[in-house]
Amino acid sequence: MKKEHLPIKGFIPITLLDWPGKIASMIFVGGCNFRCGYCYNKELVLHPEKLPEVDKQEIFSYLEKKKNWVDGVIISGGEPTLYESLTDLLKEIKNTGLFIQVQTNGTNPEMLQKLIKQKLVDCIAMDIKGPLNKYEKITGTKINTKNIEKSIRLIAQNPKIEFEFRTTVAPNLLSEKDFESIGKWLKKIFGPRSSKIHYYIQQFRNEKTLDGKQSKIKPLNYQGLEKIVAILKKYIRYVEIRGI
Repeated sequence: MKKEHLPIKGFIPITLLDWPGKIASMIFVGGCNFRCGYCYNKELVLHPEKLPEVDKQEIFSYLEKKKNWVDGVIISGGEPTLYESLTDLLKEIKNTGLFIQVQTNGTNPEMLQKLIKQKLVDCIAMDIKGPLNKYEKITGTKINTKNIEKSIRLIAQNPKIEFEFRTTVAPNLLSEKDFESIGKWLKKIFGPRSSKIHYYIQQFRNEKTLDGKQSKIKPLNYQGLEKIVAILKKYIRYVEIRGI
């Protein structure tokens, strides 16, 4: 985990799409420990130091003015759990009275546990890249997949935390069989609570990808995504498509 200054590299004042049921602001943190070929935030992942820093005080000035209208703040990336100083930022946001969602790839369950224990997070939105046996191929890096499962189990064991899972559908990397495996995997972990899972299928975008080869891959059409939804719904009640 990195101990240095938390690099805030982007801010969206209002989003109505990223936290269903809430009006939210969104903060983007630079740097990531994954190298997913389909990622469209190339500079944020590979060269965050080249992007200008967003003035944190300007963000908090905005949040203070809009706190009676904005419901919460989403912390995205990159991968925000890479930084120990994430807790400092979340404490400041909590002091404004706003809700907090943290978006994560699930590689740092220790940080997620800390955020839950300190009551610094109201919602965890975790990416499921694919079945565990495909993680290294999809992410382009060596990872400890046990941490991915630990993060999912941590979410399952904390019923007071709102949560969602999301998967980007890159058709050259994930098959219908893979989604069958994901559905069975999550149902096994959550057991009776699997009916509470909210799972979002995200459309793959083939522009400005981290790996140029991915830009040549054609995204699935709506019918193809609907087939994946139908597969997941055998195991998970709430499954929706985003980004199409």
